[in-house]
Amino acid sequence: MHLMAKSVYMQVAEMLNDIKNSFNSLVHDEDWINPETKKAAQEKADSIKNFIGYQEWLLKPGQLDEYYSSVCLVLNFSV
Repeated sequence: MHLMAKSVYMQVAEMLNDIKNSFNSLVHDEDWINPETKKAAQEKADSIKNFIGYQEWLLKPGQLDEYYSSVCLVLNFSV
């Protein structure tokens, strides 16, 4: 896995942690959410894993196309 500069990594990790903490505080403070739902929401938020950086193969020409070669997109634009 390729990581950016350590200072950038730390800033991103802190930002993600702040988002998770803010979500948990928001859920905790809401009166309309029952205790079971609050617990489930907080457990789900706590189970989120942070992936910071990217795989080296991503930068190799054609690799991303090959990775998604089995995906079929159907575009249907109607005006």
